[in-house]
Amino acid sequence: MNGARSDEMADTLDARAAKSHTRLGAGGSGEDRVPPAALRERYEELRLIGEGAMGTVFRGWDPRLGRAVALKLLKSDDPDDTRRFLAEARAQARVQHDNVCRVYEVGEADGEPYIAMELIDGVPLDRAHPEMTLEQKVKVIREVAAALHEAHRLGLAHRDVKPGNIMVTTAEDGSFKPYVVDFGLAREVSSSSGETLNNAIVGTPSYMSPEQAEGNTTLLDRRTDVYSLGATLYELIAGRTPFVGANAMSILTKVILEDAPGLGSIRRGVPTELETIVMTCLQRDPSRRYESARALGDDLQRFLDGEPIQAKRASVTYVLWAKARKNRAVVLVAGIGLSVALVLGGMWVNAARHASERARLARELGEDVKYVELFLRSAYGFPAHDIEREHRVVRARLAEIERRMAAAGRVGEGPGHYALGRGHLALHEYETARKQLERAFGAGYTKPEVHYALGLALGGRYQEELDGARRIEDGAAREAAIRRAEASFRDPALRHLRESGGTEVESRAYIEGLVALYEKRYDDAAAQARLAAEESPWLYEAKKLEGDARFEAGITASESGRQEDGRRLFAMAIDAYQAASAMARSDAVVHEALAEAWNQWLLLDIWEGRSHRASFEAALAACDAALASNPRSVSALRKKGRAHFHVGNTELRRGEDPRPTLESGIDIWLSAKRLSPEDAISDDGVGNAYTYIAQHERKIGLDPIPSLERAMKSFDEATRIEPTLVWAWNDAGFALLVRADHERDRGIDPRPSIDRAVERFLRAAKEDSTYIGSYSNTAFVLSIRASYELSIGQDPRPSVERAVEACARGAEINPKWLPMLNNRGWAELVAAQYEEATGADPIATLDRVEASFQASLDLNRDEADTHFGMGAAKHVRALYLLRTNADPQKALDDARAELRRAAQLDAREPAIRLELGLLTMAMARRAALRGEDASVLLDEAERVLREGLRINTRHAPLHAALAELLALRAESRTVDDASREKRLAEGLAAADEALRHNPKWALAMAAKGVLLAQRARAEDTRLAVEWLDKAIATNPLLPRRFMDRRADLRRAP
Repeated sequence: MNGARSDEMADTLDARAAKSHTRLGAGGSGEDRVPPAALRERYEELRLIGEGAMGTVFRGWDPRLGRAVALKLLKSDDPDDTRRFLAEARAQARVQHDNVCRVYEVGEADGEPYIAMELIDGVPLDRAHPEMTLEQKVKVIREVAAALHEAHRLGLAHRDVKPGNIMVTTAEDGSFKPYVVDFGLAREVSSSSGETLNNAIVGTPSYMSPEQAEGNTTLLDRRTDVYSLGATLYELIAGRTPFVGANAMSILTKVILEDAPGLGSIRRGVPTELETIVMTCLQRDPSRRYESARALGDDLQRFLDGEPIQAKRASVTYVLWAKARKNRAVVLVAGIGLSVALVLGGMWVNAARHASERARLARELGEDVKYVELFLRSAYGFPAHDIEREHRVVRARLAEIERRMAAAGRVGEGPGHYALGRGHLALHEYETARKQLERAFGAGYTKPEVHYALGLALGGRYQEELDGARRIEDGAAREAAIRRAEASFRDPALRHLRESGGTEVESRAYIEGLVALYEKRYDDAAAQARLAAEESPWLYEAKKLEGDARFEAGITASESGRQEDGRRLFAMAIDAYQAASAMARSDAVVHEALAEAWNQWLLLDIWEGRSHRASFEAALAACDAALASNPRSVSALRKKGRAHFHVGNTELRRGEDPRPTLESGIDIWLSAKRLSPEDAISDDGVGNAYTYIAQHERKIGLDPIPSLERAMKSFDEATRIEPTLVWAWNDAGFALLVRADHERDRGIDPRPSIDRAVERFLRAAKEDSTYIGSYSNTAFVLSIRASYELSIGQDPRPSVERAVEACARGAEINPKWLPMLNNRGWAELVAAQYEEATGADPIATLDRVEASFQASLDLNRDEADTHFGMGAAKHVRALYLLRTNADPQKALDDARAELRRAAQLDAREPAIRLELGLLTMAMARRAALRGEDASVLLDEAERVLREGLRINTRHAPLHAALAELLALRAESRTVDDASREKRLAEGLAAADEALRHNPKWALAMAAKGVLLAQRARAEDTRLAVEWLDKAIATNPLLPRRFMDRRADLRRAP
């Protein structure tokens, strides 16, 4: 699924769970855990997305019902935990509401309890609300109130309502939709038993009602959830919960003894009506709260509608009575006994002891991690060398930290995970660092320095995701991927960096520069980076940050069409990266950043038609420098492979031989694959390189099938490893498209390959509905199907309609995407050819075809395929005008000019030469009918056709066209008998060569029939009729001239 990270849902589901025993059969962590075999058979594409103390959550696909699911598996083998786990599922399954996460299935798989539930593609409300307006916050809580009312109607109280248990998704129009999750503490209101022990304190202190804080479970009902929902709305508006304290005990005490401070006293400017609603929810006496969640929701709707609300502000009399009652509450607190007082008193003792132990361990582990960071900084500064030995030293130190953390028990979790996160940050292992640091947060270790480190780790992941997103050619899909990276990594990175005030760092300017970079204030980021470099001259990260700022600004400039600005900014980025690499000669990450900048420079050279040799070599040199420092860097190998991919693609489009470049790229991708066998991106790179090699082989008449089979093997492996990898599905479809095109030219029915290609393209669209390439390529392959159907005399229009429909879906994403415009033009051109062949009027269809190609030309006037398509459309228009005795001269001239331009732009495409040769032959026939000398046109047609055959000696349509051309030349009155016989012999040889490569090419059969008829021998005449019969049977839509020739032969004595 797309959008925000769905693993946030998994984080939320178990955020409140207590530490439990780990199932021995499951392994020690979710990362190592494999779902039971029964679930692997039932669900596809299972992938770990989150882990909490109580459960592990996998994302999966239910093929039977065609939907994504979240599978939650219990980690504990304790019977009580199992009962609570299943109770949660039963409670949540009973609530059927649009704003409650649905439970699809509950059961046991191979003895392990599991819940299959709706996969919510969003983030928790505590992360989503900073982006919301006040009105949006109120609307979200109103919808949550409606969901809770449905639970209450069924006799269930949630008892742990808080922002972390409310997931929020964002629609395309910017609206928010909440989902209530985690009914782990839900309890039937009418039940006095259940999974929760009587008088146990359940819930989250900051959102508990007073009766919850007192541990009196017999008093908990729907109004308990109303209180918690009011506390949630209070936090959304005020930026803090109603009660804050140094620890859980102090918060619980305030909840029991004190009235919540007025919302207006915390956040000024809050509308009076809204404050009244919130404070009514937060009344300590349940009878003075809203009677139900529905009543609360109704009042929130009245506020949104500008109508008077029903809640009233507390009277002065009641306020005085409540203050007097407060003294009685003090006595109540003292008398709670073991259920509260002893528990909280024990918390004081434990908190003090734990704080002391944690502080000591934090100091010790802090020293260790400082050693790691300084050690690696020194190693990175040494002359370029393999850094693996130093990395082994660091990993050994991190393993020691893990052992010490485990020995310390729970008290060591916060400092330990923080130290491990910092260590992995120094190793540039951002995802591992992120997980460790988030575990530190989960353990309550939330110091400013943890915020800082987590901001760096999330920022590193953001840069990695950006790097991947920029490989997507389709603009809409690329932007969608970038938005996902921003929501999942950039936005939380910014929040953590802003929370890192008070952290002791080498340069505050460096932090400010990072914030500016992620906020896309690139000039400010560069200025802060330079200031950081002045403050801390040894901080090579500051120079890299300056390079990052210039690089991102360059991307923005070049993508908006300001190529010269982009080139200038990339030059500045390269300068900054080179300065950083001079300071950190053995830090592969810096060299990789330089390589990526050179890759962008390389693309600019290619797009602008400049020589790309220097930028290509510079990109390779930077990749080699990275690999010298870290020979195991898969990302450096990917960048090197992409440089070869860009150049090989360019050579293919320019009609040059791309095989040496692409074969080098394949070797590089395979090197990455050996280092990371589960690297789907490398498989995709290998598959693309083989597909491009196959396209070149097809152009020059070699058999492309072996290369295409290698490509499909790589794509299949990529999708096995990463079933949601959109590019691999799309690229696999394109390889099958190339195969179908080859099969069509060889007389093999391409429709099975076409069907397989369409399946892949549709799968790509399923994985990412914004990926326009899947729709465009679907149209392309369906136009091949239509062309094949036309060549065997079938109606191609149903295939054309499907192609046009695919283009229409793509146009909803980007109506000005050049490949899609061309593919629509080619598809409808086949319909126009069918209309012309059947004697219908093709003009309306041709107008649409030419409009598509013209829209493409308006975007890029130097695309050979566009001029080719426009020329072919003008050719059909000219044929129709000839058939209807109208003047075709302008259409002929326009077609000739377009096809000549296409031939200039692509010197190695034989199909362009075929179309130009056929057009010139049509012009020659017209000249002959008008009594004009056609020899010059026939000479030109023969030259063009033979030029195409020099490119591809196995091109059946070119041989067939040459055979017909030689038949035309043999009919000339000025040809002597010897020359005539020679041309007839050459023509028959050309026809036979065409049929050797494609035995089902009807035009070759027809040309052979005409040539045999011209030899004027009795036996030849009989054979001529047979060949013409066979041609017309193969394709009843052949040009009328062949039907007329057959009729003349049959009438002859």
